[in-house]
Amino acid sequence: MIYYFTQYVLQLAHGTGWQDPLSFLRLFRYTTMRAAGAAITALVLSWWLGPRIIAWLRELKFGQHYEDKAEQASSP
Repeated sequence: MIYYFTQYVLQLAHGTGWQDPLSFLRLFRYTTMRAAGAAITALVLSWWLGPRIIAWLRELKFGQHYEDKAEQASSP
């Protein structure tokens, strides 16, 4: 979405006095820049939402109940 927005802004600014100050928006044309932005966005969202989701799942008592196979093997 940011890519399309920046391309739209650059198209509007073409041939005006704003063309040079807005030229940094061309960075969003590069796949590596967009991939880095996506990775940073995912990291920030996981830091922000992760603890809240874990607390919510604990409140729901959502989890796995399993027996430890090592304890079963050691007892006769």
